[in-house]
Amino acid sequence: MNRHEKALGIFLDMGRIMMENGSDVHRIEQTLIHLGKSYGAEHMDVLAITSSIIATMKISDEESYTHTRRITTSPSTNFRRLENINALSRKFCQQQMSLDDLENQLKSIKAESVSQLKVLTGELCAAASFTIFFGGTIQDSVAAALLALFIWVMQKYLSKICSNIVFFNFFCSFLTGILTLFICHVFSNQLHIDKIIIGDIMILIPGLAMCNAIKDIFVGDTITGIMRFAETVLWAGALAFGFAIPVMIRNWF
Repeated sequence: MNRHEKALGIFLDMGRIMMENGSDVHRIEQTLIHLGKSYGAEHMDVLAITSSIIATMKISDEESYTHTRRITTSPSTNFRRLENINALSRKFCQQQMSLDDLENQLKSIKAESVSQLKVLTGELCAAASFTIFFGGTIQDSVAAALLALFIWVMQKYLSKICSNIVFFNFFCSFLTGILTLFICHVFSNQLHIDKIIIGDIMILIPGLAMCNAIKDIFVGDTITGIMRFAETVLWAGALAFGFAIPVMIRNWF
């Protein structure tokens, strides 16, 4: 692999990290274009969609390189990692930096781990807060927080064996709904099942992905926007269907 191929490969790895952590495709394309031009390319052609990134870097009329990256992991949201990638790309564009330094700093960003305690705390607080916001009682918020702990466990362990985000959200919401029914049955009239479910479903709704889909359509990335929008609709439908089945079972019996 020569120097130009290595550079393009590093740029695409940066784009893949951005895609996997919640960035919109327009920003990914613009970042790769700026990186390529700062490196010395005459022209950059970049196409990013939710499942892949393709980039062609033209060094001269006789020399050009094309690389692609397939995106197979389910998208998540990590603003800290996006911020670090953005800072690294700006640093590369504004000052001299060797490819080895760029690659080493990129590896450091990839190696950064997310504090699961912070994720858990955020989910507990979000579920409890939304339950109260939508009219639940303190007891409902405590129950919602306990169920948010159950959701966090499934996100940490079940997602590894259920890679399809739609099926994962269906199973997650279905099992959470069953557990909600059980808790409400044990405590009888002290809890409100609808308020608890609303509080817990809010931490699973794909709000950022939906906003990115609409933004992609507005800025002209229609194909990516439609793909992302269809994915979020299926995601939301799986959540609704997963919670609805236990409620219907409860009404039948």
